[in-house]
Amino acid sequence: MTPLVARASTMIAAEPARILDAFVEPDMLSRFWLASASAPLRLGQASHWTFLVPGAEAEATATALDRPHRLAWDWSDGTGVEITLEPEGAETVVAIACSGFDGSAETQVATALVTTEGFAIVLADLKTLLESGQSAGLTAAKARLIIARGC
Repeated sequence: MTPLVARASTMIAAEPARILDAFVEPDMLSRFWLASASAPLRLGQASHWTFLVPGAEAEATATALDRPHRLAWDWSDGTGVEITLEPEGAETVVAIACSGFDGSAETQVATALVTTEGFAIVLADLKTLLESGQSAGLTAAKARLIIARGC
């Protein structure tokens, strides 16, 4: 089976450096995605990420940090994430790819689909935050749904 890659992308009316910082700095991450991050993402250094769903935690270790165009990290579950930022006029194209899913083919497909949905929500919430100054609470709403439905 060809390795699966979960992908999500959007345009955000913000400079690439500002978008990259939102994924690197704990104070920004907690405004649209995480409950907390123990440290900024730095090459080769682990940061403990606590998500909004109780018990959902991971170590994130930056593997690439090419300011302001690219950021990549590995999560402690073996998956890897790459974010690319490409200026397009007054906006920036933000593309996320996540790969390295484990398990049976069926499990990998299911995980890739859930991951794609998750990153689409994260990008939508980040877009709202950077363009309006306030999170729309989309990631938090999804976390509440996961908690309520137990999935």
